[in-house]
Order: sequence, then C-alpha cells, then structure tokens
Amino acid sequence: MILRDDSVLYEAKGGVGTITLNRPAVLNALHMPVAVELADAAERAAKDPEVWTVVVRGAGRAFSSGMDRTALSRGDIGEAFYRHWIRALNCLEDMDKLVIGVLHGYCIGGGLQLAVACDLRLAAADVVLGLGATRHGLIPDGSILRLARIIGLGRAKELTLLNDHIGAPEALGMGLVNWVAPAEELDSRLAAVVEKTFHASRTATGHAKRLLHASFHSDPRAMIEAGHSRAGRLHAVLGDARGQPCVGRKARGALLSASRWREPLASKGLAVQNCRHLKAARNCDRHRP
Repeated sequence: MILRDDSVLYEAKGGVGTITLNRPAVLNALHMPVAVELADAAERAAKDPEVWTVVVRGAGRAFSSGMDRTALSRGDIGEAFYRHWIRALNCLEDMDKLVIGVLHGYCIGGGLQLAVACDLRLAAADVVLGLGATRHGLIPDGSILRLARIIGLGRAKELTLLNDHIGAPEALGMGLVNWVAPAEELDSRLAAVVEKTFHASRTATGHAKRLLHASFHSDPRAMIEAGHSRAGRLHAVLGDARGQPCVGRKARGALLSASRWREPLASKGLAVQNCRHLKAARNCDRHRP
C-alpha cells in the first residue's frame, strides 16, 4: 500500500516500509509538512506488523538539502516544526526494526541529521554530506548529538563548527556511512542489505538496538548484570527450549511479566535461538515476511 502526500511518500511492500521525502523541486528541503508527514510515516512503519525493515530516501536529485530557507525567512519554522521533527527522528532511532538511510546527492543540514537517526547508511558515490548551520547563524538542534556518537567528538566538531562538506570516500573513511555504491548500483546494493535483515530475529534486533543506544548513557557492567538476571528469569519460565520451534502464547505472556520488558514483542512471536523447524513455525519471528 502507498500513502501519497505532498511532501512524503510511504509504501509497505514485501516486508519493507519505504519512506521517501518527496519535494524534488527544492531538493527535498524541510518544512512543516515534511516534519509532520515524516513523523507520521515513521510511526506507521514502526507499528506495522508486516514491515521488517524500514528504508528512508529522497526523491529526485538529492536526499535532502536541509532546511527550507524560504519557509524559515517567512517565520514558518518554529517550535511545532521541531516538535514533529524530533518525533520523527526519535521514532526512527527507537523502533525495533532496522532502519536504512539511502543517501544520494545533497545530504546536508537537516538531511544529515535525518541520516544519522537511521541505523545504517548506504551512500551513492555522488553524495555530499555536511551541516552548515553555524555558517548561516543557526544553532543545530540536538539531533547532532547522534553525529558525535557515530564518528567521534573531534570529527563531529569539525563538520559542525567548520561547516565542511565531504564526499563519499571521506564519509566512508570516518564511519559516517556504512557502504558506498555507484548511483546506478544503489538499488541492487540496497536489496542485498535488506535481504540480510530478513535473516535476523526482529525481537533480537530491537533489543540489540536498545542496548547499543543505552551503552552511551549507562554503566556497561550494570547492563550486563541486568541482562543475565533477565535471562535467568526467562529460563525459569520457559525451561529448556531446545528442539522446540517457537514459544507458546502462555509462556510468552509469562515472559513479559517475568522479564519486565517495556516493549512488546514482535507480533510474529518470540524467536528461539535454536529453533530447528523454521518452516513449520509460522509464529516464529525468524520467519521471513
């Protein structure tokens, strides 16, 4: 199904939810409708039980050229914009699904902020990345904190304070993007990455994402101890799961109570690591969409 709006397209097909910025005439510049529709599309993808992986990309010649300066000069970019913008980026980062940003052309300012809210980034060889906010007398919003986590504080300061624009080789070298491909091979490379995501447990992916994010704010040793404690309670509830294709509804409900996980399990059920009968386990979340 495709939801068509003036500024953002959302399509769910074959287990992939694709969110496309759709203002190609202005290089997908950001304004209030983009922020609202992007947040709504992200939340829809996060809640869709048939969506396994989420892709974020831009229509036309660029991923996003950043803030719409015309809207900014009219005073149309205010608190409401930033509230929806933060809602969109937080949803992409927090959802229990892998989010892949597909970058081409300009990916600057808010475009780069959107890119670093994705879990992984695939870039075309022609990509241009940077911020540029301080050059125009603007203070980048808090989403640039993600940039420092990805590439380190020193390089994040260089991009933020000197407003340098970098190409694909530099971005790959500093870890800002995960892969670079020629523009004509971008879709085939994306398909290969998406195929890998179908072979991972969505439940495990979601919890792994949360642990990775929490590692920047918590004592890793305390997190490991808490993880072992949860695993012990899980084993007490489920017993030895060897040879069983999946976990039943009663056990799954007890698991939620015992481990006190805040987030619901994926709708397709809890995957057992040593599930031997994948084809027969229709409720197992390792089952490919």
